[in-house]
Amino acid sequence: MNEGRKHLNLSDWPNDNPMRAAKRLENMSDEVGSGEMPLPKYTKIHADARLTESKRKEMKDWLDAEAARLKEASPSL
Repeated sequence: MNEGRKHLNLSDWPNDNPMRAAKRLENMSDEVGSGEMPLPKYTKIHADARLTESKRKEMKDWLDAEAARLKEASPSL
């Protein structure tokens, strides 16, 4: 858990920086889409965390849409 928290700590979510939040969502989408997440050693213990291809696509689509929404809402620099 501590190792995972180094990569993504939701307590430290960038609420004040939509572009940073969008980038994090894009990174999550990449990891879910490539099958890197959830970790195989986690799903061995937590079978309900295993993703079917349709659930993986659903999650990736949501992450991508939310990242796009944050980018659109972000003030231009």
